[in-house]
Amino acid sequence: LFCYFGLLPSSLKFLVSFGNPVIENQLRASEYLSFVTTFILGMGVVFEVPVLIFALVRVHVLSRAWLARQRRYVIVLVLIVGAIITPTPDPFNQLLVAVPMYLLFEMGLFLARFAGGGPRAAS
Repeated sequence: LFCYFGLLPSSLKFLVSFGNPVIENQLRASEYLSFVTTFILGMGVVFEVPVLIFALVRVHVLSRAWLARQRRYVIVLVLIVGAIITPTPDPFNQLLVAVPMYLLFEMGLFLARFAGGGPRAAS
């Protein structure tokens, strides 16, 4: 819902207004549906980040402390991914994607607090 009602309208508004006044937009339903579907599925994958973090901490692949120390790299990565995902070059839409992605990372760290599962088994 966030993607459909929050990100998509601003991205489409920019894309429709993009270009030259001499050039006329010729929108096709198939291209619109393809764009919307890809955009929503991409954001759907991003919204799975807290579950992924929880699962990786639960099976002891990652530790919550290590993830917390990597925050500065996560911020840079989120800004880069936000720049790649958004179809517009403006920083507003990039931040509109990057901020929720970072908040989802923080939510994953919070949920990882409950992923204890006891001590690791001896190898």
